[in-house]
Amino acid sequence: MAANAEEVTAGAAYRDSRGNRLAREIVLSPDRLVCRDTLEGAFDFATLRWRLPPGDWQLTGNRLHGPGMELEVTVSRAEPAFTLSRDREARDYARLAEVVVLEVTVDRPCHIETRIRF
Repeated sequence: MAANAEEVTAGAAYRDSRGNRLAREIVLSPDRLVCRDTLEGAFDFATLRWRLPPGDWQLTGNRLHGPGMELEVTVSRAEPAFTLSRDREARDYARLAEVVVLEVTVDRPCHIETRIRF
């Protein structure tokens, strides 16, 4: 993990039992978060999911606008499919709440960069 006066950077990588690999770097600053994912391997598809806070979310192309935030997702070397869906999560024991989920699905190795402005 690296840090300076304005931002903090961290990264990690994971390889699954089939040899597919995800490497992630995150840069956090006072007004934004940038997440860079590199997907490698012989997979049929991969889906990146962003679980969002409650609110009215609007998806236009590769940009998502919501309460006090904007997400922009760019993908290189693949043609992504963007989907806005609803799911449930349990933040407290035995209490389910509905959340909005942005799904970005790709069908080949690529780089995905998500910029979140708040």
